[in-house]
Amino acid sequence: MAKIASINSIQVRNNIHKTLTPPIKNINIPKVLNPKEIFPIFPTAMGANISTFLKDFRKTEEYNYYQLKTDKTTGEPYKPDIFQSAAAMNLFLGNDVLVTAPTGTGKTAIAEYIITKNFLDGKKTFYTTPLKALSNEKFAEFQKLYGKENVGLLTGDTKVNIDAPIMVMTAEIYKNMVTADMFKDCNCQNEKHSMPKDLKTVIFDELQYLGDVDRGGVWEQSIMFTPKDVQILSLSATIGNNKEINQWISEVKGFKNTVVNPKDNYIPNINTVQKEAVLINVPSKNRHVPLNYELESIAADLRIPKAKSKHAKIEARKRAAHDTQTISAKPGEESYNFLTARLRKMDKLPAIYFIFSKKESHKLLKYFVENGEVLTNIDEREEIENILRRYKKEGVYLGESLDTTALLSGYATHNAGMLPSQKKLVEELFQKKLIKVVLATETLSAGINMPARTVVISSPRKPSSTSDAENDGKRFITPNEFHQMAGRAGRRGIDTEGFCYSLNCNEAQKNVYEKLIVSPANSLESNLDIDYAFIVNYMSAFKNNDDLNYIFGKSLFAHDFRGGLDKEKLSKIVDNIKLKQEILKDNYFVDENGEVLHKGKLIGKLNGYEQIPIINLIDEKVFEHLNPVQIAGIVGGLANIEHRDIDNYIDKGYDYELIDDSEFIITADKVISEVKDFEKYRDKLTPDQVLDIDYNAMAHLYSWADLNNNCAKSRKNWSTLYLGSLKYTIKDEGTLFKEIVSTIDMLKQLCEVADEGEKISITERDIQYYKDLKIKLMEAINLIQREPTDVSKI
Repeated sequence: MAKIASINSIQVRNNIHKTLTPPIKNINIPKVLNPKEIFPIFPTAMGANISTFLKDFRKTEEYNYYQLKTDKTTGEPYKPDIFQSAAAMNLFLGNDVLVTAPTGTGKTAIAEYIITKNFLDGKKTFYTTPLKALSNEKFAEFQKLYGKENVGLLTGDTKVNIDAPIMVMTAEIYKNMVTADMFKDCNCQNEKHSMPKDLKTVIFDELQYLGDVDRGGVWEQSIMFTPKDVQILSLSATIGNNKEINQWISEVKGFKNTVVNPKDNYIPNINTVQKEAVLINVPSKNRHVPLNYELESIAADLRIPKAKSKHAKIEARKRAAHDTQTISAKPGEESYNFLTARLRKMDKLPAIYFIFSKKESHKLLKYFVENGEVLTNIDEREEIENILRRYKKEGVYLGESLDTTALLSGYATHNAGMLPSQKKLVEELFQKKLIKVVLATETLSAGINMPARTVVISSPRKPSSTSDAENDGKRFITPNEFHQMAGRAGRRGIDTEGFCYSLNCNEAQKNVYEKLIVSPANSLESNLDIDYAFIVNYMSAFKNNDDLNYIFGKSLFAHDFRGGLDKEKLSKIVDNIKLKQEILKDNYFVDENGEVLHKGKLIGKLNGYEQIPIINLIDEKVFEHLNPVQIAGIVGGLANIEHRDIDNYIDKGYDYELIDDSEFIITADKVISEVKDFEKYRDKLTPDQVLDIDYNAMAHLYSWADLNNNCAKSRKNWSTLYLGSLKYTIKDEGTLFKEIVSTIDMLKQLCEVADEGEKISITERDIQYYKDLKIKLMEAINLIQREPTDVSKI
């Protein structure tokens, strides 16, 4: 065993060092993917003369590798902008490229340039996004451009055409692939998702998520561990410290750091053997459609608390009047009506109203339906009805909560509280300008194709569940968030200008907006967090921690932008990993010598979620005597654990009246106890947070599985679940959908855990346990992966 471990250590070390310190190579001349393709293939130009390079590159522009839309006035595709050509030139050369540009300037065209080139060169491209919804949209978009057989999709719960030359995926999936590839020679990690050898480029769309508090570490590790011979194209609308981010990428890749401000005569450096990491920043003035900012003063919502005495009523009015002058004041519903009427009169519809609360969005929608003017004419309403009939004819289930009266009047909501089919319908109606006003939450600002003429931002503050929230549970929106939302207004080929209205109820709010309008994008900071599966794989490959400093010295967290390494921060990362190693030892995932034990070999199959308590439950055979319905309920709770700020957390406990099943309740108690026991370890890592297991999700998943177990009509079952006895525990259809999809994802991962458990077990009893467990896990999946939660049919 020692000899095998030694060989693995050498192999894995070579993988990691190859990833982090590659040799510098010239680009190879690519081969034609398909001789029948109509586009010619051009050799790369590193080391060639300028005239040859320009000749070859300009031909790719002539053949519109950008997939630019047609200018209706000329019948020809739009010409690429200077920054698009500059980015494409560097991609043509094989350089890494970071493009920061305002929303609506054509960043996607740059991605399509390299996708087209790679496709015709017989190379693969990975396109990563931060959201499943955005991945689904890009998947459909690229299928139209490149053919269904050439585009695949990986989002955790969906796998389509995974060997396609163009793969769309969430950033989490890519991160799991690159980290698995690093440890592909390690005993505890298979090669199921190893990186394809012909992968040429990975595209990170919406790179500003690198600074996300909860998920930013995913992008950081993805970039850190991307193989050196894989080109990186990063796209973002808002990065305040883009030069620093590009410097970090260049150092990770061992490339030259280059910042360019391309002019008409821009020529990249073609006479060098060293590749470059090139930053191309596009100022807001270069936006295709000019964006106009308007500060709209409106009346605040005057809410007077009920009071009995005359004096109390007077005091209540005073407090309410005072609240209208605070930073937390909200626009009155009538104000939205007046604004909508004005926008319609000025021909500034369609518009997206950013309302930062699902509850407030639905309340305002109801107000518009009851008190607002009808924004559609007879022909438009007839077209909406025809589209609704088409959805029904095609068998698309639109759930139980869709407000068709609002749609016919020209209003709709778009948020995470809706089913994907409902959001898809709203997007189609908005794109066709049949919906004039959409009340959306902030997630709509991340690339979804809904071209608006006007954006309305309802408040300078938004709800927050993290430690940055103030006493009212809200925080100020950041410059990044503000400009990301504002950038949704105005689209090339549709509008000649865009408009952003910021609603202010008082001088304090007006001052905040004035600062936001002129503020540059805020800087991105590292939120690196290393999961236990990575640490187990590291311990399997290396018998000491000598390489931790080297590996994480490449992290953004430890990067010193003044030059060199921030040793104090690096020490903090390494200490955190060592603490997690001790937690793994305490829970018998590895032994005192660092040798990986049975549970340690299972943990590598579970990505995301609370890995240690979940694997502990599997190992303790807590699921052994459960049926598939009960398993669906238990996993429903585990798949929907949230991290809460301890200062604002109240444990409401489990309502045992929700489910009448004693065995399920006994197991639920064990599961809750296991999660709570793990808190003593988390306190060492995140003392300001607590794990919140979703008791309601347990009941929802149990009931959903039980209903489907007794009746095959899933639409009827969905209606029964949503409108039945558990209705008061269900926030909305979208949240219920998310709970079920998360559970499906975990059940599928636990199937892989069971496969591994069967493979590495020694006793017949253990082998049989894992065999039986997988059968019941798959039966649970079959029970809950029904319409409308069967994502394979979305």
